[in-house]
Amino acid sequence: MEISARIKKEAERYGVPAQTLVMTDLMAAGYSETEAYSIAYSTNMSFSKTQNENIRKSITGSEAFAAMLEDRRLTIRGRAGIGLTADIKPQYSKEEIASQLRSQIDMLPDGSKEKTDALMKYADLFAMKKEEKKADEEDVIRIWMPLTCDICPYKKGARK
Repeated sequence: MEISARIKKEAERYGVPAQTLVMTDLMAAGYSETEAYSIAYSTNMSFSKTQNENIRKSITGSEAFAAMLEDRRLTIRGRAGIGLTADIKPQYSKEEIASQLRSQIDMLPDGSKEKTDALMKYADLFAMKKEEKKADEEDVIRIWMPLTCDICPYKKGARK
């Protein structure tokens, strides 16, 4: 695995190998401890399961690792613009978003740049819904069969 200079520099700051920092970042992003270890330490996959578990536990068992993991969680959430509060808001459906956006658009003054931008986002939201419907329709193959053979154009052509 190639590791960037930025990751190497940050790993030096924490005093850990770069692979450990990668593992910590993966765990901070939501991967399980085992998944993060398997990705970051892919070169160790030739070791036995017991050896890998012991190495993983020796890395994650210290208080320094726990502190680094929490620090990396805050760093990653800050970069991604995710709120740092413990309560996670539920995901909204497109209909809920559309209704909230529409109510906000109605409050904006007519002709303003903000209203124009909001209307463009509103239109984009409905365009995405149409694209999803088209994608679903493309998977369906419709075959229309006549009710009786007398209606079939092929049989009519054969009679002539």
